Amino acid sequence: MRNLLNKPWFVGLLCLASCALAGRSLLAGRAEVPNSAAAPAEGDPAAAAPSAPLSIDAALKALPVRTEERDPFAGEARAPAGPAETLRLSATWTENGSTLALVNGQILRAGDAAGSARVESASADGVWIARGHLREFLGLGQAVSLPAR
Repeated sequence: MRNLLNKPWFVGLLCLASCALAGRSLLAGRAEVPNSAAAPAEGDPAAAAPSAPLSIDAALKALPVRTEERDPFAGEARAPAGPAETLRLSATWTENGSTLALVNGQILRAGDAAGSARVESASADGVWIARGHLREFLGLGQAVSLPAR
């Protein structure tokens, strides 16, 4: 076989054959749609008429259109959760080794609750907010959105 592929006349013959087959399929312009999905009933008038091959356009238009999109990698569909909780650090105040933080208009220190989250630690740079396994750093003047539960 390797010897034949080294002969230019054989490669040319293969090219002509492949071009002829491709041209034949393009010029035909028709696609036969197999009718194996459902057998028509005996009294059905459509069953008596022979099925003619459909054009490509007609076959594509005859396909059912799915209006819903589904992500195959998504888990089970869940009910929409409430809005996300936003926490904003407006100011920090350090005095006598204790740091206070102004989060959403509330004065908090380490261990206090900030909405559904808890202030883990506070420093002059910002605070660490924790809720469940989620832990976020909230810098001075920054806001963080915690996903709804």
